[in-house]
Amino acid sequence: MSPQWVDESTLTEVEGLLRRQGMITDSENIVSLDKAGEGNMNVTLRARVGGTGTSRSLIVKQSRPFVAKYEQIEAPLERIEYENAFYEFIEQHGVLARRMPKKLAWNSDQRLLVLEDLGSAADASSWYWEAPTNLATEVKALLAWITKLHAISAECDDKSAFQLKFANTKLRALNHAHIFDIPFQSVPAIPLDEVCPGLDEATKGTRENSSLRNRVSELGKLYLSDGEVLLHGDFYPGSWLIGDSISYVIDPEFCFAGSAEFDLGVLLAHLGLIDREQSELVFRPLIEGLDGQPDMRLVDEFAATEILRRLLGVAQLPLRATLEERLSLIEASEAILIR
Repeated sequence: MSPQWVDESTLTEVEGLLRRQGMITDSENIVSLDKAGEGNMNVTLRARVGGTGTSRSLIVKQSRPFVAKYEQIEAPLERIEYENAFYEFIEQHGVLARRMPKKLAWNSDQRLLVLEDLGSAADASSWYWEAPTNLATEVKALLAWITKLHAISAECDDKSAFQLKFANTKLRALNHAHIFDIPFQSVPAIPLDEVCPGLDEATKGTRENSSLRNRVSELGKLYLSDGEVLLHGDFYPGSWLIGDSISYVIDPEFCFAGSAEFDLGVLLAHLGLIDREQSELVFRPLIEGLDGQPDMRLVDEFAATEILRRLLGVAQLPLRATLEERLSLIEASEAILIR
């Protein structure tokens, strides 16, 4: 059965789908249907529901055979199945579930996931240009969540079944290309000078550094290999919703069974882009002191690769960094990878 594609213009169709799922009653209707945030991978909608004595909203997510933000990039349709599996895993562990929206319904034929609406909470992308005064508190909570995810999933008895359930092979391959390959091609995938004037010529040597590319390639092979723990897979500010009293984690479609150092490296990379000094003096020691003693060389190398990917690749961030600041980050990352 082919999915019925939905977007902001298909209010009647979404209403019918939700009614058949039992998410809205015969006495209720969808009052409005709008985009919910600037999601990259999937179509994400906010359906406001009204009826006699009721007023509420739901989040509706659907995968497409391409990236929602970049329709020219093909993407595996089944990625949302892995997101659903992630929510199923989380539901069994309240300490993890309380920091994610509740899953309300799943329609495999339509590749459609219905989630709790967390309301006015916005993602943490604004941190790139203005870090919150309670940054350390927020980071400690997020670090506690991701390490708890790693620890709980590591206790699964049947590792082969666990790795198969969270293989996410096709999306992992797509992400691998955008992290470990595309940013290091001699010809940039995007016009870097439009991101920051002078960036293209200034980074040509980095993109063509064979020692750097060889080490990044080795890290890419590790990323593609199956590991012992469940990873979020994209643990950065765009996947964190900051509410009034609690921060939430969203968008686990990149999840897979891998090495904990990848999630920790991505986290450390973005903390470095937000506040480089605090990242080195406060956050890196926090990661280094975690139970289980992560391999800090791997954490640092994954972090360095993520920084280079975000500065040289397709998935750009809303940074206010100058050319000199970007080059300083690139130089430091390059040094970590070819030390």
